[in-house]
Amino acid sequence: MSLKKEALRGFIWTYAEQSGGQIINFFVNILLARTLFPADFGILGLLFVFITIANVLVDGGMKISIIRKKEVTDRDYTSVFFANILMSCVLYTIIFFLAPYISEFYKKPELVSIVRVFSITIVLQAFVFVQSAILTKNLNFRQQSLMKIPSIILSSAIGIILALLHFGVWSLVWMYLTQTFFWALFHWIFSDWKPKLVFDKSLFKYHFNFGYKLTLVEVLNAIISNAYQIVIGKYYNVLNVGYYTQSLTLRQLPISNIYGPASKLFLPIFSKIQDDEDRVVRTYQQIISVLIVVVAPILTFLAVFSEQIIVFLYSEKWRVAAPFLFHLAVAGIFTVVCSFNLTVLNIIGGSKLLLKIEFINKIQIILFIIATIFLGLPIKYLLYTISISAIVSYFIVTFFATKHLKIDFLQQLFSFVRLLSIVVIAVFFAYILFTFCFQSIFLQFGNLLLSIALGLSLYVGLTFLFNRSIVNNLLDLLKNGN
Repeated sequence: MSLKKEALRGFIWTYAEQSGGQIINFFVNILLARTLFPADFGILGLLFVFITIANVLVDGGMKISIIRKKEVTDRDYTSVFFANILMSCVLYTIIFFLAPYISEFYKKPELVSIVRVFSITIVLQAFVFVQSAILTKNLNFRQQSLMKIPSIILSSAIGIILALLHFGVWSLVWMYLTQTFFWALFHWIFSDWKPKLVFDKSLFKYHFNFGYKLTLVEVLNAIISNAYQIVIGKYYNVLNVGYYTQSLTLRQLPISNIYGPASKLFLPIFSKIQDDEDRVVRTYQQIISVLIVVVAPILTFLAVFSEQIIVFLYSEKWRVAAPFLFHLAVAGIFTVVCSFNLTVLNIIGGSKLLLKIEFINKIQIILFIIATIFLGLPIKYLLYTISISAIVSYFIVTFFATKHLKIDFLQQLFSFVRLLSIVVIAVFFAYILFTFCFQSIFLQFGNLLLSIALGLSLYVGLTFLFNRSIVNNLLDLLKNGN
């Protein structure tokens, strides 16, 4: 089977996993948002940084090392597995004893028990890193899909029941905890690989030496991606953390359903063609143009109509979250492009280059946040830094990507701006229709749907008219392996 056919089959099953899970999560999230309060989501949002960093440290970049290595033996898998388990237990113990200090930092006494229970997910997740790496390496996304969907359904049912029984934030804690449990359980039941009592110190060092640089990058990513929850929770209030986390969840819906499945394929695909420079460049340009054309309009519509979408989905009590969604959606356009560029750079430049780029990139984000806090500015100015720093990140990452791919930076930038200009025209058309043309004819939600539908129709027409080559790129990616 050719690479592209493998990729297409993998994409179909990955998309089934992602879209099926996201659709379930989407409706569950709506029900929970209408049942619970923004502060409930905010309390849990305060903890994501600790859980995320712990999971990154447990993995240690070794999952990617396994996927990237061409010849992998069972001794590789087993050595990494036991390292993951040991690290997860150590980190859980540390977080368990740090719980009172985390609670004191946020001035939330109830966080002590929540931290200690919620952090069990760290240990559970460690049991599936290797199995997940094996399935990904073999592009076996079908089996992952058949395990992921039941995990989400079972845990969502538990979360909804607890929410209706007025368990508040604990309904969210147990929902995430049971989802991780079922996900791990199904891997052990249905996965062909089982660990043996073997630990090869040299193989562990090999994977660790590759992975530790990626781990530093991912720790930086985890801190920065959760920095806004930390800052908002510490210097503003937990209610705003709830607005932020729910807006982020809504923003991630199109990204997870479109970019998420494809992103799982990028690493194995580029790993297989990394020795053919011309093919790497050609595939890179094909994929990035398709990503922009597909993702950018959805996120732009989400930004422009953020208030109407928030109120319709989550009810009036969430209206204040609209500015959060606006800036997160705008940032999402640039974040997707950056994420793809970093994946490619990880293959062609190695983890050392990735660490250098991410360090530069994260510094500018931190400076924006520190400046906002130091000047004592209201939260609306902190929100502006989300979109502004994402644009700066795009310039930094794209510069290094084009340099190492030997592509003209200005040409790549011009292509990006040209694609975005079509999106802006279509969204502006939809906004005019919604604001001035349909108000006296339909209910507001009907106006919204019709305006967006007509705006998207215009966008599709303009894309076919001015960017037909990108449509051909998509067909080429799916049809052949050249």
